[in-house]
Amino acid sequence: MSGYPNHEIKVKWSISYSTACLILLILASCSSSESGFKWKTERLSEKEEYYAPYDLFRSSNDPPIDSFAHRMFTETLRQFDEPSFCSDSLEYDAYRFLLQEAFTRTTLLRVEKRKIHAFLYWQETTRFVPGEPDEVSDEKKTKIPLSDWNKIESTLSAIGFWKNTRDQRGHPKTDGGSQTVEGWSNGVHQIVSSDYLRYPESQKLTELTDYLLDRTKFSRSFEPVILPAGGF
Repeated sequence: MSGYPNHEIKVKWSISYSTACLILLILASCSSSESGFKWKTERLSEKEEYYAPYDLFRSSNDPPIDSFAHRMFTETLRQFDEPSFCSDSLEYDAYRFLLQEAFTRTTLLRVEKRKIHAFLYWQETTRFVPGEPDEVSDEKKTKIPLSDWNKIESTLSAIGFWKNTRDQRGHPKTDGGSQTVEGWSNGVHQIVSSDYLRYPESQKLTELTDYLLDRTKFSRSFEPVILPAGGF
């Protein structure tokens, strides 16, 4: 009988050890999930890096301004409840245009190419009372011709969107009055503010966003898109 107490201690120690291992395994799994952008959980959407790595906002070695621009960008996308492009599992190419008028209205345009179809999404928010939360419109969507998608790609290529690097950038504004373009194509992620561009590149970007805004006005009031049987 004298051996039973020691046996009980060993059993308890074994259970405690197993429990500790299980806890460590769970914590390791959570840590791994947080480091991967493709895990789109509600908890991750609270992190600024969920929408964009900070490196994409670096310009002229000015961390305070870069950090502010990064935070404003991610907070705005979170307000619109936008999907993240920062994901290894994103299976389509897409561009997002964030048009911000200082202290008034923000308009968001998102264009997606899914196989042989292209879609334009549109939302906006207007600050009616300073200091109170903005009102966000319902998301609207329309199918657009592939020629519009090709126009976007050719224009962004012409202004050097994919080649824009930190040493080419000036200081972004901090008043919110700018245009920001985000792109995801062939596994490459890029973000460029209109403040980073010189004339005439900045003018070409404005003309492109004006064209897309016109599409939102004249595209049959954004009637729901009926997809063919079997999806895209």
